[in-house]
Amino acid sequence: MEGFLKKWTNYVYGWRKRYFVLQNGVLKYCKKKGGTLKGTIVLNNSQIQSHTNPKRFIITTGVSSIHFKAENPIQANKWITALRNQQNASKSLSLGCLTPRSSEIPAPSGGSTIAMKVGELWGIHAQMQEAVDMIPKHEIRRIPGLDTVIILTQAVKRISAEILEALDVEEIRRSTISNTQKSPGLAPENHDTYSGFDNNLDDSEKIEEEYEKEIEFHDARSHASNLSINSEGEETLVIAPHRKCLPVLRNPNQKFNIWKVIKDSIGKEMSKITVPVYFNEPLSFLQRFCQDLTYSDTVDRASEEPDPLLRLALVACFAASGYAGTESRTMKPFNPLLGETFELEKNGLRVISEQVSHHPPASAIHCEHPAFTFWGNTEVKTSFKGTYLQVNPTGTFHLILRPYNDHFIWHKIKTNVHNIIMGKIYVENHGDLEMSNYSTGDRATLTFKKKGWFEKSTHEVTGFAYDTNGNAVYSIEGTWSKGLTIKHIETDRTIVGFEVYPNPPDFEQSYFFTDFALQLNLPPEYVPGLPPTDARLRPDQRALENGDLKLAAEEKVRVEEKQREARRKREEAGIEYKPSWFYYENNEWIYNGEYWNRRKAQQFEGLPDIF
Repeated sequence: MEGFLKKWTNYVYGWRKRYFVLQNGVLKYCKKKGGTLKGTIVLNNSQIQSHTNPKRFIITTGVSSIHFKAENPIQANKWITALRNQQNASKSLSLGCLTPRSSEIPAPSGGSTIAMKVGELWGIHAQMQEAVDMIPKHEIRRIPGLDTVIILTQAVKRISAEILEALDVEEIRRSTISNTQKSPGLAPENHDTYSGFDNNLDDSEKIEEEYEKEIEFHDARSHASNLSINSEGEETLVIAPHRKCLPVLRNPNQKFNIWKVIKDSIGKEMSKITVPVYFNEPLSFLQRFCQDLTYSDTVDRASEEPDPLLRLALVACFAASGYAGTESRTMKPFNPLLGETFELEKNGLRVISEQVSHHPPASAIHCEHPAFTFWGNTEVKTSFKGTYLQVNPTGTFHLILRPYNDHFIWHKIKTNVHNIIMGKIYVENHGDLEMSNYSTGDRATLTFKKKGWFEKSTHEVTGFAYDTNGNAVYSIEGTWSKGLTIKHIETDRTIVGFEVYPNPPDFEQSYFFTDFALQLNLPPEYVPGLPPTDARLRPDQRALENGDLKLAAEEKVRVEEKQREARRKREEAGIEYKPSWFYYENNEWIYNGEYWNRRKAQQFEGLPDIF
């Protein structure tokens, strides 16, 4: 059997179309029919598994799991059946048809020794992993360098896996030569095709091929490391920890005299109020803005759904998931300085955000992903209302979903922070989130309910996805703090919209940051090549994260005064400020498409000096 299938590579390249040939218990693939072989999968000891999506299936080799997607469920089922039949036939052959003639092709010198030594290496790795698992989590956080040791043990495992794969390829090559010698009537094959190497690949093919080799490891690597170029043009690996807590833990019960701050602030817009640094959390609003993408896997799932109304319901759940990390986040993020930026590359996301205006304060964001494009802008108006703080974001958010080119548009809801003066502080997100699919005319509404008496309806969300005739086809319910489920009204079929991830250790002592939030402000040495405007370089925020309140307060005053001075100079010179990465059009801030190219070339001339 042969034909085209889509093969998952990684979050950079996503699904790639490949031509597969199934023959003699081996699945081979290349970019096009008759093209150079890109890889082989031996089915003898592999597991062939179906997927919850009927168009997909998985082959697990023991070294990695390879994901496939067919054009339709019928095609997927044909491949699964053929693969299992070939696997069974291959196992029968290996048990009943081995003859001494196989020894006519000598094994490579030392090949069996290599395999044995690699096996020993895996055994040592297993013991190391066992020992690591016995270390208490709080000790891992406190021993410098232990995170790096753990990452390096994973690297040992990866290299061992690559060696075993190379030995498998060599075994296939020898088997192919053996079969050719046994069958002189067969035309000889080009054995270079099966060697796994091609010196004639162009650079883009080589790069993509390297990415494809990392199917098993892309998630760990996205958390663990970044590549940088040293002065001699060589790549060096920068190992970045996946943080489980902040460098200095904070007492969540620490009390401050808030009355002296708010007594003269009732009714005022908070951007015009000087707030002491101890009311801040060590993140910029631009970084907090990016947390809306924590549950982007919900959009991944939507991109694979043929039902447009289910796609709408899933994207609506994604929009609601942006509030999941706000339940206990009562501290204020740092107001971004004009021209401040934040970039993020994680889980297939490539995000750039920028503070595009100071009065009124406005932030813009743009995100590219293999499955979607997301962008938007917001002006956050925050004011004291006596006993509570009201946050009212205005602005429009867009998401274009591939491959259907659905264009979803929605606006954010209001947030109140209650019991500012006395009592237990709590966050309440409330209002109607209305979303439209401008490509189909379908719409969805989610109602975030206010807290009722006796804790009734706390965090509750209800809603519906409607077709173009106004008929409710899917209902959506749950809580914004725990997760949402989607139900088809006629069939009662239930689907998870999103489900909240577990909180990390020391959650309360780390400003109630989610695991996603903890990774947003890693020290800049772990993210090489940042522009000088990136929020990770902001000194007051970094000092607060490191527990130095005095330095944080001093730096906050300094950078804010520097911003005011820059504004005065522009006004005196009659210069209008223009953002670096966004432009204003039709009441929205639109990404100009230049950031990532200039970052790659390290061309940051003309950026404002803000820190």
